[in-house]
Amino acid sequence: MRSEPLAALERADEYVQAIAPLLDAATGIQHIAVFLNPDPKVVHAEPSIWPALRAAYVLSLLERSHLACVVTLARNHRWLSGVLSSVDTNNLLAFAACLRGFLEAAADSHDVLQYLPRALIEGRDYFYAALHRPERVQAELSCGPLEDRLIHFAFARRQEKGADAPSTHAPKTTTEYIRQIQSFGVDGAVALYAELCELTHPAAPSVDCFLDATTCNYVLNFHKDQDCIKELLRRHNGALIRLLMYSFNPALAGLAFLARLAPGWPAPSDRSLRDIPLATRSMPLFDALPIRFGEATPVASFQQALSQLAQAPSSAP
Repeated sequence: MRSEPLAALERADEYVQAIAPLLDAATGIQHIAVFLNPDPKVVHAEPSIWPALRAAYVLSLLERSHLACVVTLARNHRWLSGVLSSVDTNNLLAFAACLRGFLEAAADSHDVLQYLPRALIEGRDYFYAALHRPERVQAELSCGPLEDRLIHFAFARRQEKGADAPSTHAPKTTTEYIRQIQSFGVDGAVALYAELCELTHPAAPSVDCFLDATTCNYVLNFHKDQDCIKELLRRHNGALIRLLMYSFNPALAGLAFLARLAPGWPAPSDRSLRDIPLATRSMPLFDALPIRFGEATPVASFQQALSQLAQAPSSAP
């Protein structure tokens, strides 16, 4: 058991160990691009085409949601594995760089994950019926805000000058993400980020960490890493624990919900989610869907059927 100043590291190690098998199981999963582009006149003349259009849209939304959840876990796993390794080797600068990377990645994922699980809960009937019982769909559901955030998560990057990219591809600044997650509840995220940046970049703290200084002299000391790491963790322990929760828990809950909407995608066990209130409260709502609407078609079969439909000759005149 780690000492109290390292409680955040203990929690990080638990998450890293727990999600490694899930990432292994998700390796090789295929997401598909289904492009259904029927002639508008045909759509109005043949209402029967709407179920296929609706199903393709919902499948795309769920696939993007799956990507956001599982890539969030993968990035967290890689950065935190680096954090834990650098603690074991007493490498302060590597520790700061990996922890900063985790903080940036967690804040980026939070931009979409703060909405995703709730959106899946609220739209569960529509998503399930659109895929598995289209005749039960009574009205359309707009998911534009979630869709925009999912597209931003996957495609936002620095654009070349003059590039004609969609607005959803425009990047936000890292500090914007950090302030956003701090306002959500990770108190101290901004201060932690500033401290990590000064260690990672060649600023004075990246020099001072190798010195024992007094008012009149300094002594070189290249064995301070462990103490510096422990002191940083002690001061930011609360912020780090909240950051771990806000980064991992929505992604894990999202995967549990998605596996019930589109069976076949790996998901955490129900038992492993017992400490995530949103998941334990909401999973029974998803478990009731097969009872109300009938059993679901496995996602791979559904993907194949839609792909074949998209490749079929156009019905446009």
